[in-house]
Amino acid sequence: MEKKSTGGMNVGTSSVLVAFVLLCLVTFAGLSFLSANSDYGLSKQTAEKTTDYYNAAAMADEQLVIIDDILKEVRAQNPDEGAFYAAAASRINDIPQYGWLEDGDRRLISFLVNMNDRQDLNVTLHVLYPQDQNASCFEITSYNVVINESWQKEVQDEIQENGLITFN
Repeated sequence: MEKKSTGGMNVGTSSVLVAFVLLCLVTFAGLSFLSANSDYGLSKQTAEKTTDYYNAAAMADEQLVIIDDILKEVRAQNPDEGAFYAAAASRINDIPQYGWLEDGDRRLISFLVNMNDRQDLNVTLHVLYPQDQNASCFEITSYNVVINESWQKEVQDEIQENGLITFN
């Protein structure tokens, strides 16, 4: 009698193949979960930073209204350009959060609005002498996010503790 050859896969081979496929599926599921979790964390962080920025922008807009009111009041009281700039500098310097800077023929007002523990919104205005009392008294020259000093100090301290760089 002759032996017949089955010639196919045995039951053990199909079990190994099923186990391998299941292992691949579990691995891909785990990687998908980790990727989705990472994306969620990044989205949450981006949403927080965006909210911080728009809250700071709203506070900066409030400050712009205050500055505009001050400059218009000063303009109404001082029709002369030189007197306007002198009075405006005096009024702005009386308010601690504002800074007045004269750069040649340009007069600038700057202020910071805190966004979070590491960043501030820096706003710089070019003060204009309006010919009309209802015209704008300034133009925005800078409106950007800057790293605040407390965070810079924290980073410098950490670097010094690790002995990487020394600061003067």
